[in-house]
Amino acid sequence: MKQMENRKKGTSCWNCKFNDLSGNTFLGTCTWFAKNEKGQNKEIPPEVVDVGCKYFATKNA
Repeated sequence: MKQMENRKKGTSCWNCKFNDLSGNTFLGTCTWFAKNEKGQNKEIPPEVVDVGCKYFATKNA
């Protein structure tokens, strides 16, 4: 249910400015950690990509 709610709101990783799809991973890499000096970029796990996380930020068009 939460997954569908987040898709409607657009707060999934697919709509996040921190999702980098240019790497070797299908679901993308979260760049929030490196950009905020909290560690290295991390692969986005399948159980998170459609739901999003607390670091979500809207992509600028």
